[in-house]
Amino acid sequence: MVVSNNLHVCFIASLDSIHTRRWIKYFSDLGYVISVIDYSDFSIPDNIDLLKNMSVYKPLKLITKSTLLNLLIRVLLIPINNWKISSILKAINPDILHSHYINDWSFIGAWNYQGTLITTAWGSDVLSKSPTARITKIFKSYVMKKSSIITCDGNHIRDSIETFGVDPSKIQLINFGTDTQLFHPKHRESQHNIRLLNKSSINIISLRNLEPIYDVTSLILATPKVLARHPQTSFIICGSGSDKRKLQQLAKSLGTEDNITFTGKIHQDDLPKLLANADIYVSTALSDAGLAASTAESMASGTPVIVTEGSDNHLWVDNGNSGFLVPPKNPAILAEKIIDLIENPETRKIFGENGRTKIVANNDWNTEMSKMKKIYEDLK
Repeated sequence: MVVSNNLHVCFIASLDSIHTRRWIKYFSDLGYVISVIDYSDFSIPDNIDLLKNMSVYKPLKLITKSTLLNLLIRVLLIPINNWKISSILKAINPDILHSHYINDWSFIGAWNYQGTLITTAWGSDVLSKSPTARITKIFKSYVMKKSSIITCDGNHIRDSIETFGVDPSKIQLINFGTDTQLFHPKHRESQHNIRLLNKSSINIISLRNLEPIYDVTSLILATPKVLARHPQTSFIICGSGSDKRKLQQLAKSLGTEDNITFTGKIHQDDLPKLLANADIYVSTALSDAGLAASTAESMASGTPVIVTEGSDNHLWVDNGNSGFLVPPKNPAILAEKIIDLIENPETRKIFGENGRTKIVANNDWNTEMSKMKKIYEDLK
């Protein structure tokens, strides 16, 4: 399908995010004219296939090894980037300006653009309670109040947006969505033959990054209790992050390192088969924005999930019916639920089927993007 009037949407976003790239590619494939003011370090030459119907502009960035210095430089560059982004918007004159994530660049865009503005809150941009967040609240309020529509992918995010003084009628839930044809039980094979999986054992997979907010520590702490009961169990810890060395040392101190594989970041192309063939997916995150992509993809793949309570997880995982909800930072209960699923293959099957049904009905990628398409075209 091609959009008849070649609607021009300019995104202020980070192309480093797979969610952003998928969103943009969807509308590029529909024939939209796409411009991106990209504030990430994403390499266009290495991803030239993304450039169909798309132009990319970069604000000025200077990166050092000091987080504090980076923040200071970013503040000092605001006047220059104000001029640069203003010039870009005047030159390209898009029909819609859509900011993904609310930060200084989205504020500059909102300040300089007089057309239709849409904002997508990602979670931490409106949920954070840090001193910096309190200081920037006035600027974020400006962006959202000027926006015609604000989208988010979680009810608790919606509630937080309202605390910025935003008219609730402007807020719409648009999930990032899951490709339910790509993430599908059809990838399950009669025997595990995926490189990272052990065909002779139960394979438990975690796809959250190795950062404190995802608390993979709790999963590592659960491994001794699981392995005492089922010594052949394999734990596949995917992702990268600052906690990797600490987690490896913890596994060694517990004597469970031989059953744990730290894979690093998994290529997106490898995920569908990996998830469909894993036996159990675990997320120990202390907080999520909406439904974590890896949780949704696991459920779409028919893989039973164990996730922490909190955020909107209870709206997606029906405890004891399509997965297990466990308290955050509670390795003992997590271990019990893992053991329960190891010992009950029929429960794993039921959880997997029910989880996929939930995602297909409520988080399908094409359905969610169709909602967004209607918003664009209603506002043009």
